[in-house]
Amino acid sequence: MEDIPLKIQEQAVECLIIDFSGIYNFDEVVTDYLLKINAVMQMLGVRSIITGIRPELAQAATELGVNLFSMKTMATVQQALQHLGVKK
Repeated sequence: MEDIPLKIQEQAVECLIIDFSGIYNFDEVVTDYLLKINAVMQMLGVRSIITGIRPELAQAATELGVNLFSMKTMATVQQALQHLGVKK
């Protein structure tokens, strides 16, 4: 978390894709980390796109009271790249 703002500025990142396809447990720690990353990105003017949230993770997030509606979400990284206009 400490390195993210510096790396973002060094690399002139405009958008960060955060992929959750390898996450199998959505708990308060993951939720807190996600919200903090998104807040830092917004303050730096970087868009975040969240991908790979499976139905059970979405349900767990809802049960924890997490509001992901302020974040752009897509099913896959490929869809996010297409949305950003990145070609194969």
